[in-house]
Amino acid sequence: MLKLHDVTISCQNFGTSIAVFLQGEKSAIEAMYHSFWNHEATGGKLSWDCESCAYFWVSSDPENRLWSAMVKAAQAEIMNAGSKGTNALARAFKIADARFDAIDWVNWIKFPKASIDLFDLGTSVKAEKPTGDFSDAIIESLDKGVNTQATQSIKDLQSTMDNEELALSERE
Repeated sequence: MLKLHDVTISCQNFGTSIAVFLQGEKSAIEAMYHSFWNHEATGGKLSWDCESCAYFWVSSDPENRLWSAMVKAAQAEIMNAGSKGTNALARAFKIADARFDAIDWVNWIKFPKASIDLFDLGTSVKAEKPTGDFSDAIIESLDKGVNTQATQSIKDLQSTMDNEELALSERE
């Protein structure tokens, strides 16, 4: 169990991302989150489960990113303490390794299994007008248009033939 600055840190690995859980006082949790954020472990927001527990997500090579942030945080602590004559980075690597190994890997977030709901829409689906089937109205209007044009063409043809017959009979 890793307890750092009055905050208990636990993680859950999802493969492509890691959920980092922080437990403790609200102000201590916010300070720890800002440390992880400042040291590039996350760019996401802090989500609160309750007043004493929050979590954030680490993605894009999450284990290396989390470990790297822990190295940077340890190095900042060493340098802020004013330790002189020591190799801060080498010490930071050792501290980060020990802290990373002390993390409890938990299984707190569970996602529900995917379910598929199937619906039966019947045998057919039609788009209908209030007066009836839309396709019937189109066919009827086309038929009326075709019949009107055909009737007019026949009348024109009969008129032409009548005129030609009249002209022939006048010649004889």
